[in-house]
Amino acid sequence: MQKWRMEQAQRLYSRPDASAITDIQIAQGEEFEMGKEVRRNGVGFSQVRRQNGQTGYIPSETHVQFPVGYVIGAPRDDEYRQMGIKDLKVGGFWCVAGAAATAAVVAVGGPFVVFGAPLAFGVFRLCRGLGRVASK
Repeated sequence: MQKWRMEQAQRLYSRPDASAITDIQIAQGEEFEMGKEVRRNGVGFSQVRRQNGQTGYIPSETHVQFPVGYVIGAPRDDEYRQMGIKDLKVGGFWCVAGAAATAAVVAVGGPFVVFGAPLAFGVFRLCRGLGRVASK
């Protein structure tokens, strides 16, 4: 679950049903965790957990603020790490491919040609991947 902040006060239902009796409210500005969405009779409800551990449901159309600490367009820490791991794999592949191509040309007696573009691209992706994995 991810932490969100309530934009305006909202009733917290004990089950995903607007007819459920409740006297509990999530106050404006209160932080909570939002879970999966449940649809009943064509109406959506999101499962929430308050900081005190109390759980319930709010209508899906409830206005909430972006997750706490969220920067628009920025990947989450786990996504950032996964992108770094992918960069390491791709960079390693292109470094090996560039070196292998260079070695193959030299081995057959051809002119000494260094396949610089694949090597440079591979080194770039390796460096970016190391930076991403090490920063988080």
